[in-house]
Amino acid sequence: AWVPQGVAFLSEVGAVRDSVHDAKAAVRYAVEHAEELGIDPHRIAVEGASAGAIISASLPFVDEGDSGSPGFPSNVSASISMSGTVWPFLLKAADASIPAASVPPYFDIQGDEDNRVYPFLGQMTFNYLRSLGVTAARNQLAIVRGGGHVCWGDSPAVNAAAREVLRPHLLGFLAQHL
Repeated sequence: AWVPQGVAFLSEVGAVRDSVHDAKAAVRYAVEHAEELGIDPHRIAVEGASAGAIISASLPFVDEGDSGSPGFPSNVSASISMSGTVWPFLLKAADASIPAASVPPYFDIQGDEDNRVYPFLGQMTFNYLRSLGVTAARNQLAIVRGGGHVCWGDSPAVNAAAREVLRPHLLGFLAQHL
């Protein structure tokens, strides 16, 4: 059967793209209202878990969309993802030419026993960002042994160990990039 070029068969592609558009609109809103919100519009980080992590990881690879605070930037200074990935179905061949400097520093945390966002997807994102030239200091992947989906949450022992080990790394990552 003939399939028209550019047709997506995964309904999730549109849902993820629309969610990324909404996240970009939220960042633009924060930039537009930075003074009244009491924030530095040049030091915004995003964090997400599961679907939110997919959205935060995919921000640099999706156009602006047409909602909320047009004319303001949606760039972020750092992105943290827990059980997420760059949504591969949003990528186009042209994305290979994205300059590494336009990709915000990215810290991904994956449980090695995650059965929803499989650990290889975190490794795929790490490798993809490296192929774009994103340096190790700006592209970090932490694998939590025994961690399930959203790493801490499945086991009290894994929770305590993951938090104790990862908290200083996450805080250091944010301090370095914000």
